[in-house]
Amino acid sequence: MEMACYESVVDKLQEMKPLSNNCAGRMNLIAEPAAVNQLEAAEEKKNNRKEIPEHVKKILAMWKACAGFLPMYDRDIPDSCSPEVFQRLLGFAQLSIDVFNQRQPIKYCVVDLVKATQLLVDGYLVDLRFTAKPADYEDEDEDEDEQGAKNFKANIYYGVRPTEVTAVTMLST
Repeated sequence: MEMACYESVVDKLQEMKPLSNNCAGRMNLIAEPAAVNQLEAAEEKKNNRKEIPEHVKKILAMWKACAGFLPMYDRDIPDSCSPEVFQRLLGFAQLSIDVFNQRQPIKYCVVDLVKATQLLVDGYLVDLRFTAKPADYEDEDEDEDEQGAKNFKANIYYGVRPTEVTAVTMLST
């Protein structure tokens, strides 16, 4: 039965005639005016599109690189978050460094936020990057706060359950 079905399909294919062939064996198709107009309109729309601002391109690139995490803050992108969100993230960084300090003999204090992304779960999981330096670090040049600072990564949960630091580690340079 399968062979009969196969033979009928082959017969129908053999009965079909090509539209026209050129010497290279490609089909020559005549484009309808409506189709040409649609293609031209699509091309014109593409050319008339406004350029995406550079800071938006950076945010989109960051989002793409974060594998599902949504960008919240990036210190390299001006105005990447509101002052209220920035203050919340600083609070998360301080909470994270407090947890880290409980396990270490050297106590650190937060210097700067680097980057923050979040993932929506049954609340929010925030992936936070920040810098901190030892609390007793003496700096000859007070203007250089970043000197002597170490990079940290923390994961903080907030939302339905109480806020919790799920992980905090010092990153190797």
